Amino acid sequence: SSFYRAMLMSEGVLLILDPKRQDTGTGPATPFSRIWCNFEESKAVDDSLEFLFDIATCTNARAVILSEGVTVADELNAQRSNTAGMLPTRQKTLREQCFPIDIIEEGLRVCVQDGFASNEMDRVHILNSICELPLNTMPPPTSHPNYDRVNAKLRAVFAAAAWRNAQQKSKVAALGLPKVISDNKWLDVLLIDLSDMAQVTDCWDIGRALDGLADLHTLTVNVSNCENLSCVEGLAAGLQSYLESLKTVTVHIDNVDNILSLRALFQGFRRLPVLQRLTVTANKCQGLLDIGADELNDHPTLRNLKLELAYCVNLTDISCFGKGFSLPSLSIFDLNLVGCRSLGWKYQRMYHSLEALLEVNY
Repeated sequence: SSFYRAMLMSEGVLLILDPKRQDTGTGPATPFSRIWCNFEESKAVDDSLEFLFDIATCTNARAVILSEGVTVADELNAQRSNTAGMLPTRQKTLREQCFPIDIIEEGLRVCVQDGFASNEMDRVHILNSICELPLNTMPPPTSHPNYDRVNAKLRAVFAAAAWRNAQQKSKVAALGLPKVISDNKWLDVLLIDLSDMAQVTDCWDIGRALDGLADLHTLTVNVSNCENLSCVEGLAAGLQSYLESLKTVTVHIDNVDNILSLRALFQGFRRLPVLQRLTVTANKCQGLLDIGADELNDHPTLRNLKLELAYCVNLTDISCFGKGFSLPSLSIFDLNLVGCRSLGWKYQRMYHSLEALLEVNY
């Protein structure tokens, strides 16, 4: 079709979803009921086409966009922020949390096969195209694995974007966000940023969202400054060997005083069969007593390890990095212990070199 040919000439797709209007009785998210829109959405989430896919709406006379990845504006705003350690990913989630929840809810139950068309043969051709069947197949399938794939991908976009907003309203479980994300077995990149949220007390929902994501290769979780967070065992429980593609993991837990140990988390990292790049920041965690990095011992594929533990003032034991600590593929190791005054200066200054730490006699 001309629509498809035009899409192939573009860099991506912008899906504009209308809000609910009382005066006309339309919305929210009318495009989900239109088969031509659903066709374009199905192509937007087709990995082989490598489209950018952004979703926009208008609320309170302002545009709000769910973007695929961080934007240039997110990066600039993070640089300009007065908040120490402000990340572009956090700017993205803060920007997106204004997306109206009623439109999010429509996105969580989208079914592309239910769209209508003014011309019935258009509907037939589009459904057959999504199912990769001859266009004139009659009747088109009412259910098909390709529908399931497109629906799961679309719903997961909304689930990840809605998480922060839903957490504020205590609606994560009610909306079923962990299952919506885990149902997208084709998901390759996942960002969950709940930083600065007093409502976060554990990470079990995040762990459930990882269930069975065999194609996931990049995971970023930010729970920094969550003053009521007391454990990370839930996230650790989700780090299982079925995450067979997960190569890059970043976890931010800065300034969370109730965290006493990271051992369970490192046990989870050890279960990831192809992990190559691991970053954990737990700066200013004043209750932290146990790192537990020795759980990584002998991990066969880990190449790049960065641990930021600055100003963990009650940390007294770093023997986990002693002579028994071995990572056969490791080429880059960055350990920051600056300000961990309970360790003494001779340890604080040794945070750039694994070899230097191995020379220490415990």
